[in-house]
Amino acid sequence: MRKILTSEEFKAEAEALMLSTQATIIIFSGFIKSSAVHWLKDHVKDSVEVTLVGRFSASDLIKGASDLEVYKICKEQSWKVGILNNLHSKVFIFDYEHLMLGSANLTMRGLSLEGYGNIELGTKLVPSDEDLKRIEGMQEDIVWIDDDLYEAMQKEIDSFDIEENEQ
Repeated sequence: MRKILTSEEFKAEAEALMLSTQATIIIFSGFIKSSAVHWLKDHVKDSVEVTLVGRFSASDLIKGASDLEVYKICKEQSWKVGILNNLHSKVFIFDYEHLMLGSANLTMRGLSLEGYGNIELGTKLVPSDEDLKRIEGMQEDIVWIDDDLYEAMQKEIDSFDIEENEQ
């Protein structure tokens, strides 16, 4: 059995797990793009509770590594979105029964969702109770995005755009 998955294999395995997930998907990804969230939305049943956690730093948003629009898309789906400032991990959890780890961010290039993508590697495993406790521990420091935080973040990004144009 193959343990290391290429970009295409990782994407195919993630899609299969999304379609079979019954209750919960949690994704930690340093960068998250709205186009990849639309892809996720297309592969997840409406009844599944989805949680996305990204870095969402001002510099990442300004550079376009992540999109603040992710919050709006997720809010429409009643999905949770959180911020973990020093996040670099890429972890996809399906019903706490399957876990995928790899180098791929939740972006079009990271998951090779349209044509050319990054060269990524990943693996799929069945998490132990200890693995799940470690991931649960990561969630203690998450700042959850709500409308007020979204608005504040949007103002910060907008003010940077104005300052940059003036310079």
